[in-house]
Parts: sequence; C-alpha cells; structure tokens
Amino acid sequence: MITTEKLKHPLVRDFVTALNTQDPAMFAAVVTENFQYDDEEEQAGGDVFLATRAAIVINDQNTDGLTITGIALRHDTATPVRWAFIPRDGKIARLAISDSVDLPDSFWDEAVAELEQRQGGDAGPDSARLTGMNGATHLRGALRREGLGSHRYVMRWGPGALGGVDWINTGEKADDDVYRSFRSPSSGDHDDRAAVGKISSVSSHLELKLGWDGDDYQKATAAFWSKPYRWESVAWLPENLRMSDEFVPALTGTLTLTGPDGSVVSTEKITASGGMPPYLMTITREFSLRDQPTGTYTLTFTDALKTGGAHTRTAGQRTGRDEVRLKDHRITFTVGG
Repeated sequence: MITTEKLKHPLVRDFVTALNTQDPAMFAAVVTENFQYDDEEEQAGGDVFLATRAAIVINDQNTDGLTITGIALRHDTATPVRWAFIPRDGKIARLAISDSVDLPDSFWDEAVAELEQRQGGDAGPDSARLTGMNGATHLRGALRREGLGSHRYVMRWGPGALGGVDWINTGEKADDDVYRSFRSPSSGDHDDRAAVGKISSVSSHLELKLGWDGDDYQKATAAFWSKPYRWESVAWLPENLRMSDEFVPALTGTLTLTGPDGSVVSTEKITASGGMPPYLMTITREFSLRDQPTGTYTLTFTDALKTGGAHTRTAGQRTGRDEVRLKDHRITFTVGG
C-alpha cells in the first residue's frame, strides 16, 4: 500500500487527500473549473465525483505519478481502479477511470481492512434488516457476488463508507459457482450392514455445495448418494443383478435444514429407488438462502433405511433380513458473513 504522502505528483497527492478527507473546498482548488472524469459507466464533473466516491487505497503509481492503481469506494462498494490524471495550467483537468485492473489478493485484504478502519469498522445499525440509500432492504451480512472488471467478487450487505448501507466488496474472488463444499463423512463413505446376518450393506455420503443463484444471492445444493452391496460367498459385490420391481432396493430417510436459531427451515421425508443395476439411490435438493438469516446452519439426513435387494426373500418368503439402517449424516455451514 502506498500512503498519500508518498505519491510522486503534488496534484495527484492533493486530489487524493481531498477525496479521502471529503473536503469539497480542497477538491475545488486542485481541479479546473470544467474538470471532467469518465469511466466505463459515466462521464461527469467534480460534484458527481465527490458524491459517488468516498475514498481510495493506492497500490501502485507510474514513473511520473500521474497514473495510480488501487481500490476506490464508489457508492460504498470497493472497486479495483486505474486512475489516469491529465493536468492543465497547474490543476487536474481530466481523469480517466478504468476498473480493468488485476490487484494482488493480499492487497485486497489490506485495502478492505484500511477502508473499514476509516469507516469506523463495522459500526452501524444493529437491526437484522438494513435499508440502503436506494431503498433496497436486505438482511445484515447477506452475501451475493458481483462482476468487477475481469473477476466476480463476494459482496456483503452492511454499513459502508460514511455509515451508508450498501453491498460492500469483501475482496474475496467468487469466479467459481461453488463457494464452499462440505461432506459427511469428510472423506470416503459410511459403510453400514444389515443387523441380522452378513447379507447386505450400503455405502453412503452426504454433500453440500454452497454457491450462487447466478450472479445473485447464496444457495445451498444438497446431494445424498448411496450404493447397495450384497454378500456373495466370499466377497461384497454391488447389487448388479437385474431384479423385478418388488426386489429393487429403495431408501427412505429425512432431510432437514435447521437455521441459526434452531428453527427448522425445511424438512422432508425422502424416498429414492435404485432404478437399474447397480441401483444407486440418490437425491438432490436446492435451498434458496436469499431471505435466510446469517449464521450457522445444520443439514442432516436421518432415520435412513434401505430395503429390498437380492437377499430380501428366502424360500419365497419375505424375511426383512435385507434391511440396512444407515448412520445419520450431519453437515454444518455458515450463511453470510
């Protein structure tokens, strides 16, 4: 990070100082009367510039000091920028702005921390829902992602520059559709056997992918996978024999999502059929998190029971010996931040 005092060009130094201190008189003194700036979205004068931008943290400058790169707060959103200043008659006459600049991840962390310190940290309203200057209301700490330059970044809803509420860039890149991945067990599978006799077993795992609904809010996708096996003489083999409908393995269980306060967000009794050999039994569910409180959530798949299979009947009579009760699966994850 380059401090204001180390900027090479005095006009750029005064311009940055005026912006960071939000001093209109100092800003007017360093720019020409017809000062103009332009970027990919707008072209306007000094009044609009100060109204929409609150601060900049600088990463680099060129040899003559008339071009700087860094992270600027625009409408309370941290944005990567390259500013090229054009002086005339001892003042800044024009400023060209581009957000097509890649900045080191380490600088993002440093810059965001610096901007938050200037804004008084996370100080702001204490209510769960916060309303921004444009009237938009979201849950405090809600996350979404937004494209900036050549990357997409995680944005957090909350107090920003000068106490305003808006989407604040956390500096964390979110180019991938999957933000976080979770698994139960953490590796491999749970292996469960029939309670009576060495005749049948099931391998299973539960996965959760925390991601994005397009370029919008967070969503969670849960997937449960299970595969039945049968004991044949000396080895466990997949259920690879073609069976009539009454013998096809099936799985039942309860999938439950619980919120930070312990309330049940969703619960559903699941039934999955094996279909065709090797009779994989899977389920997938999506949970929208747009209006859910931030905090720690718990996903469970419980009371799972596998029925059916090659050893379901003995001498033409149903024995129930082929039932396999599965271990419970549990995943905890955090929504928002």
